[in-house]
Amino acid sequence: MSTKNRSARAAVIALIVAVAFLATDAQPAAAASATAVSAGGYHTCALTSAGGLQCWGLNSSGQLGDGTTTDRTTPVDVVGLTSGVAAVSAGEFHTCALTTAGGLKCWGSNGSGQLGDGSTTDRSTPVDVVGLTSGVAAVSAGSSHTCALTTAGGLKCWGSNSSGELGDGTTTDRTTPVDVVGLTSGVAAVSAGGSHTCALTTAGGLKCWGRNLFGQLGDGTTTNRTTPVDVVGLTSGVSAVSAGEDHTCALTTAGGVECWGRNNHGQLGDGTTTDRTTPVDVVGLPSGTAVVSAGLTHTCVVTTAGGAKCWGDNVFGQLGDGTTVDRVVPTDVTALTSGAAAVSAGFRHTCALTTAGGAKCWGSNFVGQVGDGTTTDRSEPVDVTALTSGVAAVSAEILYTCAVSTAGGAKCWGRNGGKLGDGTTTDRTTPTDVVGLTSGVAAVAARHLHTCALTTAGRLKCWGDNFFGQLGDGTTTDSSTPVDVLGFLGVAPEPVPSLSRWGLIALALALAAVAYISARRRGALRQTG
Repeated sequence: MSTKNRSARAAVIALIVAVAFLATDAQPAAAASATAVSAGGYHTCALTSAGGLQCWGLNSSGQLGDGTTTDRTTPVDVVGLTSGVAAVSAGEFHTCALTTAGGLKCWGSNGSGQLGDGSTTDRSTPVDVVGLTSGVAAVSAGSSHTCALTTAGGLKCWGSNSSGELGDGTTTDRTTPVDVVGLTSGVAAVSAGGSHTCALTTAGGLKCWGRNLFGQLGDGTTTNRTTPVDVVGLTSGVSAVSAGEDHTCALTTAGGVECWGRNNHGQLGDGTTTDRTTPVDVVGLPSGTAVVSAGLTHTCVVTTAGGAKCWGDNVFGQLGDGTTVDRVVPTDVTALTSGAAAVSAGFRHTCALTTAGGAKCWGSNFVGQVGDGTTTDRSEPVDVTALTSGVAAVSAEILYTCAVSTAGGAKCWGRNGGKLGDGTTTDRTTPTDVVGLTSGVAAVAARHLHTCALTTAGRLKCWGDNFFGQLGDGTTTDSSTPVDVLGFLGVAPEPVPSLSRWGLIALALALAAVAYISARRRGALRQTG
């Protein structure tokens, strides 16, 4: 072949390839930044910066909303919700989303009618909650029932109703929202305990309904109530409510604390172990209380002066007073009579965040959940090793604890199994850095056997158990260090060419030309060989 012919053919090929690339529709690959994450039973959902919703993990009841019941190891779009989502609440096996238009959509398990669509059929894509296509202010997805607060201040519930927890006057499960009797307006907040619910009204009154075996409704009886009843003596002047398993505590506008319900460990703080069916004053706290936290069988508060006080069950030293003796009245947490900013009453241990940004813990420590370098129970606060300052937030789980520092680093300690993110499965009695997350962390969410971190760059990283693909990395392989959740890589990658139909035709012609020339060359070589 002459040089002139070779040059001509090369020019033709170059022209065809150029046409192919000119015909390319250059579009960025799909990428999103996560703005919020909600971990359900064994599935996770993330709200994107574009207002879309993506979910991954276990999908046995269609709780991922992608139109299937196939488990997903990477995020999939929730059908019809690629934009316009304001908030998400992931329950045990169902999920609900509040749209920016104020509508409510739910999907997943529906055996008790908790999706609110008028059926008991599981749904693998979002369905409108009947009568709530607009005007919803907040949603709370429980285990098998759901409640919504409307923009008009009304409360509606649906789903399981065995103890009267829907508040509609019956014990009949409901497949569509029903008004909570007497609360069609004027509701400010709602708090759900074990099988009872309490609502704070805009007038500062408190009403409760549902299970009442120990008097946790505060109406003077132990009779279950299927409609809200006033909490005796608290028809006004309440600023906050915290419902524990079988007891309830209220913070008054005067800064006092009143509790009622089960009192077998003195968790009501009234100086006795007698169950109370109406509120009783917590001894020594008539005023000056800023925060109240009702745990399983003990209660803690932070005072306006920054002191921490606890009372109730103390078998593991979870009251922090230097003993393991139950206390029926508030006792000062040793060394935290000032400087406490927040307190978290866990299962059998307690942690406090100090105003200096330090973390202190006390109580049960058999897997190192107190974080002091031992597995010895602590009856008074000890510094969480290496977290004496610079702590922004602390989250106490049953067997392990994670903290975010003010510098944006993530540290975890306690029972490991890979969920501490330090590259091992070794239990840790002191905080250990999460590999690759010593800075740039905005928030951490721990659920069951896996943990996820949201970075300041909008990346989402998870680690721990991955049996159902809950780490979102495209595998079902457990990881003891953080892995990227696919699709939430923060910064969009470089544009990836996406060929139009004419581009594909041109590229095919170019490839055919290359193949033709290669074949001719091979033939020429054979002839000359």
